[in-house]
Amino acid sequence: MHRSLATATALLLIACRTVTNSDLPKQANSQDGNVDNSRLKQVDDLELLHCFEHVGNRWLVGFTTHLTKVRFKDDCLRECLRAKIMLNFTCNSAMYLSSEGECILSQENRKTQPDLFTEPQEGEAVTVHYFENICTLARMEAELGSEVGTATVEFGGYRGVLGYLDFVQSKQDKELTTSGIIVGLEPDKQYSIEISHETDWIKGCSLGIKNEFKLMKVKGISQPYVEPVTTLSKEVLELMSDAHGTHVMAKRRLHLSLYNMDRIIGSMLSIWPKDSKSPVACGIVKPLKNVPEAMTNAAPGPVPALLTLFILLLSRMTY
Repeated sequence: MHRSLATATALLLIACRTVTNSDLPKQANSQDGNVDNSRLKQVDDLELLHCFEHVGNRWLVGFTTHLTKVRFKDDCLRECLRAKIMLNFTCNSAMYLSSEGECILSQENRKTQPDLFTEPQEGEAVTVHYFENICTLARMEAELGSEVGTATVEFGGYRGVLGYLDFVQSKQDKELTTSGIIVGLEPDKQYSIEISHETDWIKGCSLGIKNEFKLMKVKGISQPYVEPVTTLSKEVLELMSDAHGTHVMAKRRLHLSLYNMDRIIGSMLSIWPKDSKSPVACGIVKPLKNVPEAMTNAAPGPVPALLTLFILLLSRMTY
């Protein structure tokens, strides 16, 4: 009987993974309501540029956190956003030396080190472009002013997909703003991000996903995954990877909240290829500042077997 219930629940999960046009970013919808892949890709290219302020022929002297070789300017900008997940630091500025094909990433910027933000010295045959990252959590928080809540999610998966999304929201606002980057996707492919408050899913994501969430590995020991009793997965947005298998999100407004009864704190966000039954990555939304930590709308998890046995023994002892 339990196996039949699990099978029925799995079928229900597949059937309930539907999308409505209202959930999609407006710029990604075509006039007939269908998703236009070329427009999704164009939006992603624009979002990469929207994460940076450009100043020509200027650089930050003496503050190099990481140096790498790149072919194009956009590659340098992606490296800056990737630094948080690949190099474990927040890149606040990037300098692209087109003549040398070099990309200089720095934790500083022209605001933190104004005296060292200068033009190249006379006689230096260098063409340099300075880019300031305006999609950092600190920058987004400062733009909203006081009483701002912040949260973050870090994506990980067994297929090599990594990424993060940072969230900020003013208490007076009904929507939140998010920025981040996802790497390791298949190039030029359409994906969706889904949200779930299902406790079993969240537990599975925390322990590491394998085989469509159905198998969890804990300290090298495989344990069967328990199918959730209810399906609480909802698609919140669609995205398109670029030719590098990357998707950038630049200060996008979402109909989600850090504060109301349906707040996303403690919930699971998962990344699904379109028309696929297998997620490629997931992450738990964690509070950072000025937001409630506990998730109030989580579905109750199953009662552990040992606890059930303990309650049964205790009830017998009372007679």
